[in-house]
Amino acid sequence: MGGLETKAIVDINQTANRFTSSIVLKAGGRAIDAKSILGLSFSLLSREQYQLEI
Repeated sequence: MGGLETKAIVDINQTANRFTSSIVLKAGGRAIDAKSILGLSFSLLSREQYQLEI
């Protein structure tokens, strides 16, 4: 994982955690909690398209 990808994952996570809403990214039948740094890091490195649900 490169520095740019890591920064993007941290930025998404920190932004999501500012809100009380549930924030989920959906891709390929998977749902990824944007407030989970671990879930983001395992999922966002692929080149899939994601759907954001808030």
